Amino acid sequence: MPSTQYLVTKAWERHYPDPIAVRAGDPLVLDGRADNWDGHRWLWAQNAAGKEGWVPDAIVSGDEQWIATQDYSAMELTVKPGQRLSGLKTMHGWAWCQDDDLVRGWVPLSHLKEV
Repeated sequence: MPSTQYLVTKAWERHYPDPIAVRAGDPLVLDGRADNWDGHRWLWAQNAAGKEGWVPDAIVSGDEQWIATQDYSAMELTVKPGQRLSGLKTMHGWAWCQDDDLVRGWVPLSHLKEV
């Protein structure tokens, strides 16, 4: 899969050391909390193991029974200005990136410049 190369323009520090993660088809419990971040809707969800966190509304499907439509991890990547990253995909204003040590996580697109 081709990647997009990014230069970090603004520092970002991950907020959750052990964030929510789901696999496609996993059940989710939604408590009704929602947030709009940078024009994108996020939902507060709980996975089958009881771990809670924000997930993009684009990965949730259902009516009364909710499921994840794709694999998702809310892991963020701590980065500093000048760092180069490989972007593997984008979603809801974030890029799923990999650093030189092969560590992966989300970084806000507002903190990155495509090179």
